[in-house]
Amino acid sequence: MKVDLFSIPVFIGNIDLKKIKYNQEPKYKKAWHSRTLSTHDVEENFYTEDTLGYVADTIIDILTPNIRASFKIELIGMWENLYKQKDFQEPHIHIKSNFSFIIYKKLKDGSNTVFVAPHRYISEYCWGEDESIYKTGFKPLLKEGQIIIFPSFLEHYVLPSSDSKTIAGNIKFEYVGDRC
Repeated sequence: MKVDLFSIPVFIGNIDLKKIKYNQEPKYKKAWHSRTLSTHDVEENFYTEDTLGYVADTIIDILTPNIRASFKIELIGMWENLYKQKDFQEPHIHIKSNFSFIIYKKLKDGSNTVFVAPHRYISEYCWGEDESIYKTGFKPLLKEGQIIIFPSFLEHYVLPSSDSKTIAGNIKFEYVGDRC
């Protein structure tokens, strides 16, 4: 008998990239230790209200069949990351949110996001880095026009990438009414 004691679900769906529009062209600047170009710390919100509504509705449509109670969400940040020649992002989590997402807008060599199991360091300590019987990383094979939604505490990073663009964001999630 096998029991998945502490599984961590992620949700994958499709999104229409033609419905993502700007009020103005985004302004990128170098961010994080990796110095990847991003709009993360740019003051202006350059997405249209229709775009923000469409992304929120898409996320709700993806989550609804998997969450068996009424809920509401609020987008509490959305930004773009531009990967030029071998750009990457170091391991990180998204603080002060419940879920996060990545939309794959432009990919040269496929998605390069890797999710890290929360038990990774314990497993590596006990078994060694390459000998663990437990899976410690997950690299989803996603395409342009797909979105992945995941708990914000789930550590992840981006392998060196070139000529790619993602849209990332954070979500405040709240149950509404009784939970079944």
